[in-house]
Amino acid sequence: MCAIVKAWSSSVLCVFLSASLSTAQAQPVPSSADAKRRADAEKLAKGTLARDKSIAPASIEVVSVEPVTWQDTSLGCPAPDMMYAQRLVSGYKVVLRAAGKSYNVHTGESHALICDQSGPVGGEPSPVPADVQAYRLAREALAAARGVSPDSILLKRARPLAASDPRCKLPEGRKPGGGTVYLVELTLGDETVYYAADRLAAVPCQAKIKPAGASRGRPVALAGRS
Repeated sequence: MCAIVKAWSSSVLCVFLSASLSTAQAQPVPSSADAKRRADAEKLAKGTLARDKSIAPASIEVVSVEPVTWQDTSLGCPAPDMMYAQRLVSGYKVVLRAAGKSYNVHTGESHALICDQSGPVGGEPSPVPADVQAYRLAREALAAARGVSPDSILLKRARPLAASDPRCKLPEGRKPGGGTVYLVELTLGDETVYYAADRLAAVPCQAKIKPAGASRGRPVALAGRS
C-alpha cells in the first residue's frame, strides 16, 4: 500500500512539474524593442509629471506600466469641449507615485498626458494641464482667424516647442505670454496648422513647409491666415 501511494505521489508531482514547466515556457518573452518602448514610456511619463507638477524626478516611483491602444489622440483622457483626431494610437498607461499621491500618465506618439480621471490620492482638484490649455487657446485663435466653429478643428498633437523646430518660426517680437511653450498641431479639413502656445496665449507659426508630393519651390504656409 505504501509503495502504491509513493508511486502515485511521484506521478502527480511529475505531472505538476511538467505542467508548470510548460506554462513557464509558454509565457512570451518581451523583445528588446518592447523593452525599449516601455523604458521610453516610463522616462516620458516621469519627465512629464516632474515638469507639470514640479516634482523632483528622483522622488517619482513607477508603480506599473501597461501597453494600451488608445482610440483617439486624447490618449484615453479627453478634456471637456475638446475634439480629437479619431485614429488608433499605440501607447502606455503608466501609474506613478510621488509624495504619497498616485498619478495616471498616458503616453502615445512621444506625447504624455497626466490623466486626472482618478485624481491624486486624497481627491483634491487638479488644474487644467498646460498642454491642454495651450491647445484650447490655439484652437480658439485659429477659429477666430478663419471664421469657423472651434468644433471643426481637431488636435493632432501638442508637445514642448524646441527653439530649433523648423515647423514653427515665430514672427519677430511675438511669443506667447510665459511658461512652457507648446507646438500645437491642428487640423482644419485637409490642412495642417501649427501654433506656438502656452497657458496664456497662442501665436500662429510662420514656418513654410512643403508637404509630401508637392513640387519643389512651392511651399505651403502652415499658419493662421491674416
